[in-house]
Amino acid sequence: VQDLNMNIGSLETSGYDVNIGYSGLEMGRFGSLSFNLTGTFLKELITDPGSAGFPAFDCAGLHAGACVSSLTTAANPELRTRLRIGWQTPWDVDVALTHRYIGPVDQEGAAVERIDRHFSHESYFDLFGTWNLTDTTNVRLGINNVLDNDPQINASVGTTGNGNTYPQVYDALGRFIFAGVTVKL
Repeated sequence: VQDLNMNIGSLETSGYDVNIGYSGLEMGRFGSLSFNLTGTFLKELITDPGSAGFPAFDCAGLHAGACVSSLTTAANPELRTRLRIGWQTPWDVDVALTHRYIGPVDQEGAAVERIDRHFSHESYFDLFGTWNLTDTTNVRLGINNVLDNDPQINASVGTTGNGNTYPQVYDALGRFIFAGVTVKL
């Protein structure tokens, strides 16, 4: 018997990516604003397991079930966006507010009674600020997931998740505060 391993599975995706930015909206003595919107619309995520008797299938908008394999490892929302609004003040302080949106997903092949068969959309808000104390010293402070949203909980993450969620997609840690100082010598 000759039974060789063959890597014949594949992953094919199509969709649209958008990145729109604008900076320099002057606010007089209060500085200026900048805006950036990045979005991804996942049209198709065709997974072909490469096995006889298992046809290719589309995992766009789905998670778990057949959509968790060595090729796809997380929830696959059809829409994800990131909107950042920055304020550059005349006082050497810059502040940014970011909204991250993750669209809803359904569990592939889930029974109707499963509590984790549908994940609703998720919104996260992040704050970040920098203060240039001197020409050589910079202080940074940030808070990710300001509202401390809990991640979508799933009993079917298998080996691709952590703590019954998909940390690749959702904030598994909750609110996260960080700070830093940079001194150039």
